[in-house]
Amino acid sequence: MVQWFDSATYPAATFVSSAIAPAGGNQYKIAGKLTIKGKSQTVVLPVTIASQGSTQTFDGSLPIKRSQFDVGTGEWKDTSVVADEVVIKFHLVASKK
Repeated sequence: MVQWFDSATYPAATFVSSAIAPAGGNQYKIAGKLTIKGKSQTVVLPVTIASQGSTQTFDGSLPIKRSQFDVGTGEWKDTSVVADEVVIKFHLVASKK
């Protein structure tokens, strides 16, 4: 079995924000630290926020180089098999209080 994330050792990836800046309209740039498999990088995450009724949605995508986080091992480490640049996409829905 291919161990992309080694979830037994690293059960969670995290993003911890350190700054939020408006980027026009309903868009924001959120700076912070992304940690995957114990490897951390400072990144700026573009986020679009939309409100509808009692919910807010947060959408974004962030290209990363998987080799910087040791994602993919063995034969899957080869970037000619699976590209080094991958995109993390997210869609979060939150209820307003």
